[in-house]
Amino acid sequence: MQEKVIRKSVDGGSAKYWQEQREGFVKVRRLREAFEQAERDWRYDLMDEAIIEASSHPGAVRILTAWGQTFKRTYWDSYPALVNKEGLYTKAREIPVFGKDHTWGVCSWRLVAAALQLNQLLNSPPDT
Repeated sequence: MQEKVIRKSVDGGSAKYWQEQREGFVKVRRLREAFEQAERDWRYDLMDEAIIEASSHPGAVRILTAWGQTFKRTYWDSYPALVNKEGLYTKAREIPVFGKDHTWGVCSWRLVAAALQLNQLLNSPPDT
């Protein structure tokens, strides 16, 4: 039997929606950090707390759902678990990274900025 959770819908342009999204990104970042620490140090208590915190926040649930992650309960009285599209327990590397300076993120933004500058130079009128 699948547990259905009914959530109030929020208008995507409202201030409440964007506040939930901002808070959701913070909760997803904390969730990723807790997963990384659990995989590194075998400290699952912080991971359980982060899962409970993220699963109860509508913004974090929307963000993780968009990335193919869902919260499931194996039993009616158990902690929620974060699972991927295949239904397997999520690893830290599958949770999106927000708000950190990871090398690939910084490099990709630098490439975009360089491409925009080059485009402006190529499309600007020549100096006379």
